[in-house]
Amino acid sequence: MSRLLRSLEFTDASCWRNTAFSSLKAITIAILFVLWGAGSVSAQDEFPCEVSITCPAEVNLECGANLENFDLTGYPTVDVSASCTAQLNITHSDEVVFSSGTCFVSIVRTWTASIVGGPSDMCTQVITVADTEGPVFLDVPADATYQCIEDVPQAEELATVDCDDLIEINIFEPNGVDTLDCTLSTPVGPGPDWAVWLNGLASLGLAANDYYTWVPGTATMVYNIDGTAYLTGDIKNMSNASQTWTVHFWMQNGKNWTDWSAMGRSYKDDLGFGAANYPNWTYYELVPVFSHFVGTGANAGSSLYLSH
Repeated sequence: MSRLLRSLEFTDASCWRNTAFSSLKAITIAILFVLWGAGSVSAQDEFPCEVSITCPAEVNLECGANLENFDLTGYPTVDVSASCTAQLNITHSDEVVFSSGTCFVSIVRTWTASIVGGPSDMCTQVITVADTEGPVFLDVPADATYQCIEDVPQAEELATVDCDDLIEINIFEPNGVDTLDCTLSTPVGPGPDWAVWLNGLASLGLAANDYYTWVPGTATMVYNIDGTAYLTGDIKNMSNASQTWTVHFWMQNGKNWTDWSAMGRSYKDDLGFGAANYPNWTYYELVPVFSHFVGTGANAGSSLYLSH
C-alpha cells in the first residue's frame, strides 16, 4: 500500500468555532484521504514509465544465414525513462512477405519493447535473404586429348550451392576446328548506327538509351564446322561511353536459309541488308546461360543472361 502524506491548513478561524465538530471533520478528512491513497496511488503514478524502441537498419543476408544471429541482423535500441524500475521485455516476430524458392526471401521483423503492466512500443525491420553467389563446381576435370569424339566421356554434372533450390546445369561442347574468324564493326546505314539494342536497361539506370556500338577492335566472331559459333567483344552506350558491357554470344545449330525457314523462322533486318543477302546467311540459336553480357565500367557488377 502506498501512502501519500499531505498536510492540511485552515486559515479561516470560523472553521474552528465548534471544537467537537472541527475535530470530527478533521478525522473524517484524514481517513478518507488515507483510504483514497491506498486504493489509487502507486509508484507508477508517482514515476511514470516511458519506453521507445528503434529498429536496426534494413539488412541483406546471404542464403543460409542464421536469422537469429543478431550480430548479423542487428540489435534494436531501447530507451526507458530513468525513473522506471519495472521489468522490461523485448521480443520479436517474423513474417515472410515475399518468397521465391529458398534463394530469395523478404521478411518483416517486428520488434516490441514492453514494460510489465505498463506501456509498450513497436517498430519493424526488413530482412532480405538472397543468393548472390553462383554455384561452385566441384573437382573440375583437367583438359584432356582424345583420338576420336566417341572417346570423350560424358560430363559429370557436379556442383554445390548454398540454397536448396534446384541447380540447372547447362553443358555446351562445340566440336570441331575453326573454319572462319572475323573482326566486327558497327553497322552503318539508315537511322542510328548501332550494333546492339538493349531495350529496358535505361529504366533500371543501367543505360542512357537503348543503343550500343562496338568498342573498335574488340569484336570478333569464330565459326566452327560443327555448326557452332562464338561472338565476343565490348560494347558502349551511344550516349554514355562509361556504360559498357562485354558480350559473350555462344551459338549452336547453325543452319542455312532453307533449313531455317522450313522451321517457320525468319530474320530481323532493321537496316535493310537482307533483301539480297539473306539466302547466304547462316542462322544460329543462342546457347542459354552461356550467352550473356558482363557489365564493365559504370555497369560493373551487373550481368544479363540470354536465351533463344
